[in-house]
Amino acid sequence: MNINEYDKNKYEGLIRYSYMGIVWTHKIHEKQADLYLRRKHTFDVVRIISSSLTAAGLISIIFEYDVLWIKLLTALISFVTLVMEALSKSYDFDSLVASHRNVASALLEIRDSYQHLIYKAQEGETSIADLDSEYQKLEKKKHSIYKEAPRTTDRAVEMARVALHVNKDNEFLDEDIDAALPRCLRR
Repeated sequence: MNINEYDKNKYEGLIRYSYMGIVWTHKIHEKQADLYLRRKHTFDVVRIISSSLTAAGLISIIFEYDVLWIKLLTALISFVTLVMEALSKSYDFDSLVASHRNVASALLEIRDSYQHLIYKAQEGETSIADLDSEYQKLEKKKHSIYKEAPRTTDRAVEMARVALHVNKDNEFLDEDIDAALPRCLRR
């Protein structure tokens, strides 16, 4: 192995490492968006239920006898409704979901570019200087996305770990790929 092949192998390792970072970050932002979407759904359900129970309690107070426990329960449920409404207003879940999904989409484009760069490094026809030029452009794009990306939680990181390592979200069998391709493109 001459020094040039050795350098290309080392450089391919660097590209592969960056690729894996993108795969992870993409999956973390997907999972963070999922978390916010679930939280929004939970808040919406609790708000609907507590609003309905508050209305039912008020109707009971109007048409029932003067029962203290109904008044107390209605006041408590009304307070829960108020708290949920305030929390919903302070967390704009729709924009949080959208921002994490936008980051994930932007990272997909870069991920695909890293895959192509790995291919170029492996096929051996591209010089290290050309690989480096493309790599630097991708790194610049990646870092500009990272600067604008919203923060993620430890829970999203754990969900990404499970998705990538346990569920193998990013792995496909040849049979899976062939099933999605037209017959003329199958292996």
